[in-house]
Amino acid sequence: MPLWPERPLRGTRTIKLKMAAPTRVPGISFKIRGRVRYRLARLETASQAGSTTELHPNAVAARAAVLSDVHEITRTVTEALAPEEVFRAEQRVRVELANWQPTSRYRDVEFLTRIRASIGRRDAVRAAQFAEMRRSAWMASFVAEDASMAALNTHLSDVGRARVWWLKQQLSQREPDVSWKVFDEHIRPLIADAHRPERDVDRMARILVASTDRISEDPSRLPILLQVMEKTFDFMKWPELSAEVRELRRTAVIDRDGDP
Repeated sequence: MPLWPERPLRGTRTIKLKMAAPTRVPGISFKIRGRVRYRLARLETASQAGSTTELHPNAVAARAAVLSDVHEITRTVTEALAPEEVFRAEQRVRVELANWQPTSRYRDVEFLTRIRASIGRRDAVRAAQFAEMRRSAWMASFVAEDASMAALNTHLSDVGRARVWWLKQQLSQREPDVSWKVFDEHIRPLIADAHRPERDVDRMARILVASTDRISEDPSRLPILLQVMEKTFDFMKWPELSAEVRELRRTAVIDRDGDP
């Protein structure tokens, strides 16, 4: 004798629904409560379902097919939602299950469902903790982005400011690396106007800065550079600059050779 009688479905039946539906946060679920009604589909509904599905063999199979579809439809809706979206989850599931529809397995069985969604106490605590961690992470990300934009709008707004800022940062380190080669490779590409056409004045300033960088690597060549600069300023008829370079030449010689 079979465990379940092979009786076909008759009339309209009701199942008390009680299930957990996953949210998009692992380990946190919605509580789904409600009632499922199912019955034999009308002839026109069953014929519209086509011949790709079969007829139900008995009432037990019909019930199982209904519950399987209800669970799958509910899960598809809720697993895309956050725990705090319990109201949205309830409304979306209601829309999906509000009307009579055939099961995916048996074309002659149809069902509809009325549900309510909620969050259990333990999951509500977990959801609150998750929301707080997400809020903290979002705030940290916002602060970092805001700091980056502030640096871009101030320190990295032009090459001059960027050089001063970078030099200050390096000098505050225990072992500063003030090589401008490092600046050109890592900082200059971040400067807002780095990709704009370089003005002749800025280019000349960059060349002079690069020359001082090379002098710092070989101080013995400083007097030669200063002599060239002094002659250049004399030629340009800038006596004050020429005099300043001449004094710098004298100081450089004293520093190199010692006081006479």
